Amino acid sequence: MVSPVIPPPVDPRHYRFHGLERVQYNKFPSDAERRAYLRFAGHWRSQPNRQGIQGFRIMSAWKKDLPENERSYWLSLELDDSDIEEPIEISIRADDEPDEETQKEDVREPDPEGPRVDDGVRGDLHYRFVRTLWRAPANGRMTTKTWSESLNKLYVGVDPSGRIRDRVVVKLVEYLDQEVCDQQRRKYEMVDNLPDSGVLLKNRAWRVCERVVKDRKRIGIRSYTDYCPAGDLRGVLLAYDNKAYDRDPDDQIPEAFVWIVFRMIAEALYNLDTGLAYRDGADANERKPNWISIHHRDVKPANIFLKEPTAPYTSYPHPVLADFDLAIELDEVGIKTKQYGTQTYIAPVSCS
Repeated sequence: MVSPVIPPPVDPRHYRFHGLERVQYNKFPSDAERRAYLRFAGHWRSQPNRQGIQGFRIMSAWKKDLPENERSYWLSLELDDSDIEEPIEISIRADDEPDEETQKEDVREPDPEGPRVDDGVRGDLHYRFVRTLWRAPANGRMTTKTWSESLNKLYVGVDPSGRIRDRVVVKLVEYLDQEVCDQQRRKYEMVDNLPDSGVLLKNRAWRVCERVVKDRKRIGIRSYTDYCPAGDLRGVLLAYDNKAYDRDPDDQIPEAFVWIVFRMIAEALYNLDTGLAYRDGADANERKPNWISIHHRDVKPANIFLKEPTAPYTSYPHPVLADFDLAIELDEVGIKTKQYGTQTYIAPVSCS
């Protein structure tokens, strides 16, 4: 039997799932297979040429490409609970214990990039950096003609007893010149005027910021929004792909959740069009006085974020429409809307 070189047991505080790896991991039929996979994945990532590999490739190797004798080896390992345990992730609840990574942060030293009291966060909590959710470009080079860097970080607010009471995402986008930054600032002001309807992911707060990097001034906007722990609709669609249906025709997106998403999109577009929060029985012609309709221009699954479940649909994540970076007011002239948005999701009205 082939016996791979076994590294020290995977430290659950350090292992992080990549992409859809977590979805497939949750579908394993037993704890034994979960533990065997984590040991296998830890060994895989310990190789110098594989440290940055995406999780779905490791999962594919485990489920499809691994020889049976190697799979049997990993499954046959005798493991105590002290050797390996369930990887620690940030819970969707706001009253759980902070994980080990969070506890390492020194709350006495304020993070200059972290949230402040005037950024829509609680003044009685210490906010600690947890991880970077997204960064582009990863190598620091400019990738577009308008912005140089975009960075999303997750912070948790911890009370004096050490319990997590709040989560906030800090987004920093830096632009190449003042004019572009001013254009985006007007978009942020536009979103501020939208109703607090619960179906739009609005900013808690935002501010313009500047810094000097290699003798060059960078101008940016730092915004603060709620954390959406369930990801986005794109992740749901990828998890329930055709292969999943072929394996189990009953393993489908619940119909109730589909209707919840449709209703959310309809209400969100109503908010953008009228400036009002939707209510049953509302007059179809009712609008906020002097309101100018807003065109989102990038409604797609990746921009429908999923928050914690709320009443009355407590069994499903709560969808919200996010990312207003391409939004415009419909009285703006000279803008070729068909040049904006994601190609496969551009609305027909934008292509006319």
